[in-house]
Amino acid sequence: MSPRKLLTPGTLQNALNFHRRRKRRIVFTNGAFDILHAGHVQYLEKARALGDVLILGVNTDASVRAYKGPHRPVNSQQDRARLLTALSCVDHVILFSEPTPIKLIRSIRPNTLVKGADWKTGDIVGASEVLSWGGKVRRISFLKGRSTTGVIEKILAHPESGIKTNTQMSDWRSVVFQNFKLYAVSDLRDAQSARDFLKKSDALYRAGVDIIQLRSKHCSDGLLYQTACRMTALAESHRKLFFINDRVDLALASGAHGVHLGQDDLPVDAARSLMSKSGKRLYLGKSTHSEKQARAAVLEDVDYIGVGPVYETPTKPHYIPAGLALVSMASREITKPFVAIGGINESNLDQVLKAGARRIAAVRALFDAKNPAETAGRMKERIESHEA
Repeated sequence: MSPRKLLTPGTLQNALNFHRRRKRRIVFTNGAFDILHAGHVQYLEKARALGDVLILGVNTDASVRAYKGPHRPVNSQQDRARLLTALSCVDHVILFSEPTPIKLIRSIRPNTLVKGADWKTGDIVGASEVLSWGGKVRRISFLKGRSTTGVIEKILAHPESGIKTNTQMSDWRSVVFQNFKLYAVSDLRDAQSARDFLKKSDALYRAGVDIIQLRSKHCSDGLLYQTACRMTALAESHRKLFFINDRVDLALASGAHGVHLGQDDLPVDAARSLMSKSGKRLYLGKSTHSEKQARAAVLEDVDYIGVGPVYETPTKPHYIPAGLALVSMASREITKPFVAIGGINESNLDQVLKAGARRIAAVRALFDAKNPAETAGRMKERIESHEA
């Protein structure tokens, strides 16, 4: 008798044995599949076409909340599993509660592992394992314009939906923003640094960091999205803020609280337009590297500006340090909140504060510190003491 479509850890092995005795090629993919839509169906149909049996790993409610935030999933794990087992292209569904499906992949040992095309092969969880036993890793493009987040945003755009929008929720975010002092900026390069980033961010929030920014020019969109969703949930749990560098689309999709733009990034008006179309208004910051740029940024629809780099920094190797003069000018003339950034650490922090800064951003001083939490605690205390 054929095994049931909905599997459990106890019935998984019997199902695998059933199919392997019949020489069937097993395909595996995973996801939350919160609000099922046409994009999901097309993706699963394409995955099924790569083999004889499609096994779908589905995140439990707890694991969805861990990386998408406290308001997800919309549909329970039972409802999501029930809908997915009704699809003819899906042979089996199994729930998993871990942060990633790596244990499940090792148990199933699929012939083919499938993930979305927004993931780089090297960043796909389980890719190295599947390749090691002679399997294949395939990336499938999604149907454009279809996403669970898009469905939710359409509902939120209609007042009659009865669902609360951002402006109707608690204003704790505005309180944190109005009073922020210490802002940490990441520099992600690969999956391992993303895992370290999450661990260090938890410690930094606990130590007093008010805002953490996700910045990366190297990681795939898939890895960045997964990391951003988890960071949003982490920030919410600490009642702190989480921003993303450059990527308005990623910030909107992951539920981040803000976006930071550089001089060569998307124009402020275009960023605000994207937010408006999504029904959200995120905090928006902009980098400035001269007095002229700082004065110009104040006239734009931004909530704060970054001034720097104050000192030489490897994160901005082609920029000449603006020095303390730019910080002093900003403290005298800039009417919007500004944050000093660039090469700032414990050894020069007092100089930056004496120049007039009241908000400090740091990259290596925090994320590369031997003990990030202790370093953050000392820096936050000195900023607050100087202000007092």
